[in-house]
Amino acid sequence: MITAIKAGVLFDSTGADPINNAVVLVDGDHITACGPANQVDIPDSAAVIDCRDEFVMPGLIDAHTHITIIPGLGDQIGQLRQPATTQLIRGIGNLRRNLKSGVTTARIMAEERYLDIEIKEAVKSGLIPGPNLLVSGVALTPSNGHGRALSSFDGADEIRKASRENLAAGADFLKLFLTGGVSSERGGLQSASYSVAEIRAATEEAERAGTYAAAHAHGGPGIQLGVANGVRTIEHALLASDEDLEAIDKHGAWVVLTSSILLHPTGIEQGDAGNSQIMEKVRQARAIADRNLPRIIDSGVKYSIGTDSMHGLMHFEMECLVRFGASNHDALLAATARAAAAEMVADAQEYPDVFHAGYTQDALKELAEAHITYALITENSLPTPEELNVEPAAYLNGLAEAVGEMRRYVLDRLRRGDVATGERLLAVMDDIYSQLITVDFPNAITGGLRRQTDMVRGVLERTRGDLTTAVRQEEMKAALRAFGEQIGLAAED
Repeated sequence: MITAIKAGVLFDSTGADPINNAVVLVDGDHITACGPANQVDIPDSAAVIDCRDEFVMPGLIDAHTHITIIPGLGDQIGQLRQPATTQLIRGIGNLRRNLKSGVTTARIMAEERYLDIEIKEAVKSGLIPGPNLLVSGVALTPSNGHGRALSSFDGADEIRKASRENLAAGADFLKLFLTGGVSSERGGLQSASYSVAEIRAATEEAERAGTYAAAHAHGGPGIQLGVANGVRTIEHALLASDEDLEAIDKHGAWVVLTSSILLHPTGIEQGDAGNSQIMEKVRQARAIADRNLPRIIDSGVKYSIGTDSMHGLMHFEMECLVRFGASNHDALLAATARAAAAEMVADAQEYPDVFHAGYTQDALKELAEAHITYALITENSLPTPEELNVEPAAYLNGLAEAVGEMRRYVLDRLRRGDVATGERLLAVMDDIYSQLITVDFPNAITGGLRRQTDMVRGVLERTRGDLTTAVRQEEMKAALRAFGEQIGLAAED
């Protein structure tokens, strides 16, 4: 069954500008086409959903949250110590709020008793409604560290064993606490909670299992030791200095920003108003956020966003990004495509032999091809390799393969008599070829770009021939119409 969604404005999270008066075609659970309404054919048998007064976009990705916590109730660590049934009841309501707010994927940053893993299976089987869940199991934190509820792990051996137990239970990744936090009295925000050996125990086990480790860290040694020893995502980074940001960028890690729990009135402010020590941390952290978050956003590090259990408030997270200097466009990307990219790159980047081999690079090439093709067809600016988070070789090969996709589009437009679009895209294809032939490096570096460039030349010449034929046919039609008009006039005389 094909469904056509007519959108007043479509944001597709490819990096292209929003499209007014657009159509999205869905076949079963797959999107098969999207674009301007005059460029997408709706089958006669399609069911039509009219959203022409609406803004249509992909589902949101809450890249940092918990299932069973509500910050506004206070004592978040205490909530994690409550009976499993109490947590489950609270968690079901939280998942429902997330889903209603547009969140279709949530990255769960630890629960006690492996509740996140069990709830993930319940959602997958349809027992309870909720977004797709990526789960981390029981958090790895020291006995005297922030985040300790029922479990704690000290020393490399304990951490290694706990990491393996998490992964055996079904965790998608691991989560460590590497500094203190705002919502508890334990640990300094810039003090490292674990040693290098302890951090490596977790990241090694994650790597061995084909996944990655994420770390709660606000700044200082916690960030620097983490990324230097294999941590792929830094959660919060509120106090990140220039040196911290340089380390994050150098090691290819991501930052996940979480503003609403600190800044929204129903967050820590509401739940822990009676705890003077925590409220003093909140006041200090808010002052720092006003100074530091604009610098983080402007630094060029890769980032996504999460609510940190402020369920249903992803819109507020995006508003905070804009408040601190991000564009509306970048805020939407941080809540959709960038969060997905962070997950994939974090999974693969610790394995250079895998990350730079065909499997991952082919996927990144396809990603680049899709974004580039869409941008060129819709006359938007090309996304950069940095914006797409792909390697240069994958980007160039994606650019080459985009020429083939444009040829298909040109032929479709020619069948509709749209020669002007064909001529525009032929010029674009010509420009791409002119640039690709200047890239003169060994295939081992470019991923076989020379062969792709030769194929582009063939595609370009065939398209030029098809377009020339179409132009000549249009000229012939025009001449025949003119001749017919002349004959008609002569007959009247």
